[in-house]
Amino acid sequence: MPIRWDAIAVSEALYEIEKYINQIYEPLKQAKALAEQAKQIPNLPEYIEQRLRGIIGEVERATGGISYSGVYPGIFKRLIDRARDDIPKQELERQQGRGKQQMLSL
Repeated sequence: MPIRWDAIAVSEALYEIEKYINQIYEPLKQAKALAEQAKQIPNLPEYIEQRLRGIIGEVERATGGISYSGVYPGIFKRLIDRARDDIPKQELERQQGRGKQQMLSL
């Protein structure tokens, strides 16, 4: 049974979202590097170091990092991949075969 929503439009939207998300990775990596440097400031109080570790952890959560089970992708990549996985492949192929494509714009 075909779906009623436009699988191609969703797929294209995810592609566009991913393009914007990818633009934030480099500044976040730079922020993480600066937080790592700041942790090395002599006589830094523990409570300030904890805040810096929190910043580093949030950057890793967003961009990907190390967890106890190994390397994992960042939260944005995981969410986009999950949404892509939820698009029925057969329906996407069917709609692509019909030439149906709806472009989203900002």
